[in-house]
Amino acid sequence: MQDEIYHLDKQMANLKSMQQQMKKVLNSDSERAKLGSLVITNKARFYISVSLGEFFFEGDRFYAISPESPMAKK
Repeated sequence: MQDEIYHLDKQMANLKSMQQQMKKVLNSDSERAKLGSLVITNKARFYISVSLGEFFFEGDRFYAISPESPMAKK
């Protein structure tokens, strides 16, 4: 039981961290990809925000990635 509580506490801390990161996301036009950018390539659509992985919006596939990820840095 103690192990389960420990793992849930870690998950809660990670979720709170993601929530704080999402509060920093500003959606605005930019010439460079940055936090809050939607980047569309010929292969995929990336939303630079937090690392949440694949999601669908209005039938299109997107990937929410961290600004620290290799793809976001490219």
